[in-house]
This record gives sequence, structure tokens and C-alpha cells, in this order.
Amino acid sequence: MSNFCTVIDALLDERDERAGIKLKDADLIGLPLQVIIGEKNIKGDKLEIKERVSGKVTLVRREEALVRLEEII
Repeated sequence: MSNFCTVIDALLDERDERAGIKLKDADLIGLPLQVIIGEKNIKGDKLEIKERVSGKVTLVRREEALVRLEEII
């Protein structure tokens, strides 16, 4: 276990837009990671983490999300 603190800044897109528009805008802004919480996945207690550079999408359980984000960072 490390002795440093990871700081994660977040941007929540609450606009009344379709998901595709929000995701496109996040790419245009250059956000390195996207955490996508959709109705289908949230019912299974999961969320998606998308890495902008590689385009890799990982489906993780909600309780594992922070650990996975720290690993990516």
C-alpha cells in the first residue's frame, strides 16, 4: 500500500442531452477517462470506464471502480 493520496477531479455532465452527445463532448474536451453510468449497467451494479487514448472500455462492479481508476491513473 502506498503512502500517497490520489486526487481525482470529476466533471459531471447533467445536461439534458443524449448520451452520444455527452460522450462526444467529453472526447472533444480531452478528458482522459470517462466513467459511464447507464440504466442497463446500474441495474447490475456495474459501470463502464473508458480510456480516451486507447478507446478501451472496462465494465467493473461499482465497489471496484475507485480501485480500477487508481490502477489506470
